[in-house]
Amino acid sequence: MSRSRATARAPAPAPQASDAAPRAGASSLGLADAPAQHTLADGATVTVSGGAAEIRDADGYLLVRYENGSATVAAPRGDLTLAAPEGRVLVRSGGDVVIESAGAIRERAAGPIELEGDGLTVRAHAVDLVATTVSVVAHGIVTSASRVATKVERYELEAERLVEKARDAFREVTELAQSRVGRLRTLVADLYTVESRRTVMVSKDDTSIDGKRVLLG
Repeated sequence: MSRSRATARAPAPAPQASDAAPRAGASSLGLADAPAQHTLADGATVTVSGGAAEIRDADGYLLVRYENGSATVAAPRGDLTLAAPEGRVLVRSGGDVVIESAGAIRERAAGPIELEGDGLTVRAHAVDLVATTVSVVAHGIVTSASRVATKVERYELEAERLVEKARDAFREVTELAQSRVGRLRTLVADLYTVESRRTVMVSKDDTSIDGKRVLLG
């Protein structure tokens, strides 16, 4: 065979798919199982992998994650602010809304704060209420406590009927104690004692004292 005759060449091997992870900033949308990642100018990354989308900062901390209709928004090293300077901020949930905080929870508003629901339960070690005026409108109020202390400059009570029940009742008045009633009836089971420096009893009509013995002096 002549040397000038061209020799046959073996076919080149077919290119194989690489298993190496894609370089940062390189898109791998053509590979079904490999994550698609895009790097932003500040080093943050946006990754889509396994049906989930994630946004991480330059140090790898998770900021946003979305998967199967659920989303997580995080601020691992700073504040998380939701702002709508020209509108409202609405939070809607088909289930419960849970707010957990390692510190205090504060609410501030230029207008009134309204709570509306089927019920309101507050569990706390101590509750402080500071207000100029407090108004309570309810069909019924039930209070249970081992001790109730009230200190006011003036106390007014208006009721159709007043019922008081106690094992012992003590009342101390420094100056005047006055009761103005249409009729007065006092029922004492055992001993009735009145002690005073001076006693005055005035009746426009009859005065009756009835007993087995009436001792005067």
